[in-house]
Amino acid sequence: MKLNTKTLTGQWSLMRSALVIVLFVVGMIFTQITINTAVTEFDRREFYSARLEEVGQFGWEYRTFFETAIAIAKGEDWATRKDMNRALDIFWSRTHTLAQADYIEAYDDQDKAQLIVNRLKDDLPNFEKAANAIVEGKPETAADLEKLYFAHRQEVLNLAQAAYHKRRNKAASALEAQFEATNMLKSLNIALGAGGLLGFLYLLFELFRSMKLARKLHETNRKVREVAETDFLTGLYNRRAFSEHLEKLQADDQTSEFNLLLLDLDGFKPINDRLGHVAGDLVLKEIGKRLKSLADASLIARLGGDEFALVVDGPQDIAAELAEKVIEVISARIDYEGATVSITGSIGITTSDRGQYRTMSDLMHEADLALYEAKGRGRRQSCFYHPSMASELRRRVQIEEELTNAIQNQAIEIVFQPIVKGPDQKIVAFEALSRWLHPVTGTIGPEEMFDIADEIGLGPALGNYVLEQACRSAKPIFDAAPDIELSINIRPSHASGQNFVESCLQAISVNGLKSQRLVLEFTENDMAQNYGQIGENLSALSAAGIRIAIDDFGKGYSSYARLTQFPFSLLKLDSSLITHIETDSRVSAMVSALVSMTRKLGAELIVEGVETGAQYSKLKSAGVTRFQGFLFAMPMTADDLLTWLKPRSPASRDRVF
Repeated sequence: MKLNTKTLTGQWSLMRSALVIVLFVVGMIFTQITINTAVTEFDRREFYSARLEEVGQFGWEYRTFFETAIAIAKGEDWATRKDMNRALDIFWSRTHTLAQADYIEAYDDQDKAQLIVNRLKDDLPNFEKAANAIVEGKPETAADLEKLYFAHRQEVLNLAQAAYHKRRNKAASALEAQFEATNMLKSLNIALGAGGLLGFLYLLFELFRSMKLARKLHETNRKVREVAETDFLTGLYNRRAFSEHLEKLQADDQTSEFNLLLLDLDGFKPINDRLGHVAGDLVLKEIGKRLKSLADASLIARLGGDEFALVVDGPQDIAAELAEKVIEVISARIDYEGATVSITGSIGITTSDRGQYRTMSDLMHEADLALYEAKGRGRRQSCFYHPSMASELRRRVQIEEELTNAIQNQAIEIVFQPIVKGPDQKIVAFEALSRWLHPVTGTIGPEEMFDIADEIGLGPALGNYVLEQACRSAKPIFDAAPDIELSINIRPSHASGQNFVESCLQAISVNGLKSQRLVLEFTENDMAQNYGQIGENLSALSAAGIRIAIDDFGKGYSSYARLTQFPFSLLKLDSSLITHIETDSRVSAMVSALVSMTRKLGAELIVEGVETGAQYSKLKSAGVTRFQGFLFAMPMTADDLLTWLKPRSPASRDRVF
C-alpha cells in the first residue's frame, strides 16, 4: 500500500508543531518551578540567617553569664553588679525566647530541644537566686551556680553548636540551590529564545520576571542586613550596629561635636517580676516607638536589656534639651491588660570634643559613669560626665562592698535629736538617726546609706538593724523619761516586707518598750509607691498602738488628697517650706492653714529644721506646737542625750547644741 506523501508531511508538521508546543509548555512549567525554587531558597536563607543567629549565640551568652558571676564572686574588678544584672536579663529573656515554636522547630530532634529548654527554664529561678546571692556578697554560692551551670552546659553548647552548623548547612544548601536554579533558568531562556517567536516572547516575559526576582533578592538582602543591625524587639539599632555607626561618625568627621546619651529605665525589673516578661517586652517596644518619635537624635539604639543609647550633634545644651524630652516622653503611662505601668529613666551624657577621637569603649564608660551619677541623684535625672565621677564611683563601690560588714559589725551609729513642744520647749520625743562614720570616705548620712542599700538589696537588713539598735539604745532614755516618744524613719523596702510587723513588735518587746511610745516615719512618696503591702503592715502596727508620721511633707510634689489614704497621727513639715517665713507673710499663712487642716484630720503638725529664733517665733504665731531643729538641739548619742535631759538652769535652756 502506497502512503500519501502529503498526508505524512501534514501529520509530521502537526506532530512537530505539537512537539514544539509541548516542549514550550514543559519549558514554561519547568522555568516557573525553577523560579519558585529560587525564591523559596532565598526565603529559607533569610529564615535561617534571622532565626538561628540568636540560637547559635546562646551558648556564648550562657557562658558570659556564668563567667561574670564567677568574676564577681572572686572580686575581679572588670565585673560589676550592673554587668551581672544585664547578663542575667539577657540569659532569662533568651531562654524564654528559645521556647517559642519557631525556634524549637529549627532543630531536627524537636522533642529533645523542647526538653532541654524546659529544663533550663525550670532552673531559671535557681540561676537568678545563686547570681543574686553572689552579688549580695556571698561568694560561697558560686559553687551552687557552678553546679547549675555545668548541669546544663553541655546540652546548651550542643544546641548552640547544632544551631550553628545547621545555619551554615542550610544557608550553603540554599545558596547552592539558588545557583543551580539560576543556571538552569539561563539555559531554558536560551533554548526558548532559539525556539522562535514564542520563545522570544517568553524570553521577554522571563526578563521581566528576572527583574522582579532581582528586586526581591535585593529586598531579601536588605532584610538580612536589617536583621543583622536591628534589635529584634524594638526595631532600633542593636549594640553592634550602633558601635559601627558611631565609629564611622567619628572617622568621617573628627571636627564635629556630638553627644552620647545613655538611657537606663528606672524600675524595669519589678515590671518583669510583677507582670511577666511579656509585659516587659511590651514596655520596651513602646519605649522604642517613643524614642523613634524624637527627630532630634541622629542615631538611636537598644544596647540590651533596658538600656538605650542616643547620639545628637551639637553642643551640650542641645543634648540637655533632648535628655529632657526623652525623660518626658518615656514617663507617660503604658497600659497593659488593664494595668497601668509607670516607668521613668535616668540619662548619662558624654560629649565628644572637637578634634579628640575617643573609642566607643571610652565614650560608653564616661556615659555610664554619668548615668550612675544621675541615678544617685534620685533617678529621673540627666547628668553630664565629669572626670571627678570616676573617684566618686570608687567611693560608692567601696561603700557597697563594706556596707554588709558595717551592719554585721554594728559600725553604724544611732544618734537622737529631740523634738520639743509648747512655749516651754518641753521635750516630748526624739528622732533616731543613723550615720556611718567611715574611716576613709567620712561620715555617710542615712539618705545616701539607705539609697545604696536599696540598690544592692540590703534595704531590709539595714532597716532592721536601725530599728533594733534604735530601740536598744533608747531603752535607758525611756527609763529616765518614760513619757517621751521615739521616732524612727522607715523605708518602703523595709516596710513592705512580710516580717516587718513581727520585727517591729519584737524590737519593742525585747527592749521592754511601750508600743504607744514608738512613732514610725514614712515619706509620702515612699508610702504611695507600694501602699498595698505597706498599708496592711501599718494597719496591723496601728492596731498594736504604734503611731505613724508622714515625714518631709511639702518636699517635692505633695498631694493633700492622698493624706486621707494614710493612717497618720503626725505630719512633719519639711524645712524647705519655712526658709522664707521671716520675710514672706504667705509662708506663715500657709503654715497656719496646714496646722488647722492637720488638727481637723485628728493629727498634729511638727516643723523640722528650725534654726533661728525668728523662725521659731513666726511658727508659734502660726499655731505650730511641735518643733525640731538645731535651735533646740543637735543630734547626739544616747549617753549625751541622757546628760542633756538632766535638769538645766534657765540660762542654758535655750542653748543651741
